[in-house]
Amino acid sequence: MKMFAVCILSVVAATSVLAQSQDAGKSPRKWTSIRGETVEASFVKLQAGSVQLRTADGKDMQIDMMELISTDRALIRELAAPPRPNPAAQSVAGAYSGKYKSERWSGALACTITEDSDGELKADWSAEHSDGKKYRYSGAFRKNSEGKYDGLFDVRRPKEFQVTGSFDGSNFAGEIALVDRKGGSKTTGDLTMSRKSDD
Repeated sequence: MKMFAVCILSVVAATSVLAQSQDAGKSPRKWTSIRGETVEASFVKLQAGSVQLRTADGKDMQIDMMELISTDRALIRELAAPPRPNPAAQSVAGAYSGKYKSERWSGALACTITEDSDGELKADWSAEHSDGKKYRYSGAFRKNSEGKYDGLFDVRRPKEFQVTGSFDGSNFAGEIALVDRKGGSKTTGDLTMSRKSDD
């Protein structure tokens, strides 16, 4: 415990500690020196090879990282690494291509999805029917109560078409329904599409 005792720093104000800490919420654990000495503390940060730990009574201590056993050093590298982006949080915006089938119609489609600052998704569709005719539609996607993306797209009054489905990574699969002026809907087909690569 001697090695750890000489490393204890004076307690600093809570606000500055939180500002300096990469993650103040790390759970306390037992850290072990290469000489077998141990201390119970939580990780605060790693800076220039020096590890800052916080004991249960709120005191900070600084230790040369090389004074710790290899498993503790590996954990510190992991704790000090920048947070990885959450894939579920990544935007679904981008250019997609795929195919659809709805009642008498089927063919290829392209879709460009953009996201505004409020997180609303705007979708612009280009559909090419199997008979060679091309149509363009636009509208917005929103998440419904089931967590699926739901969009109403203009065709011609009194009917519009609705696309409801889910993104799975870079792929989208959904159902197509016709919606009348009174809000009634009838499922007529489905579509699938995949995000185009950037190259």
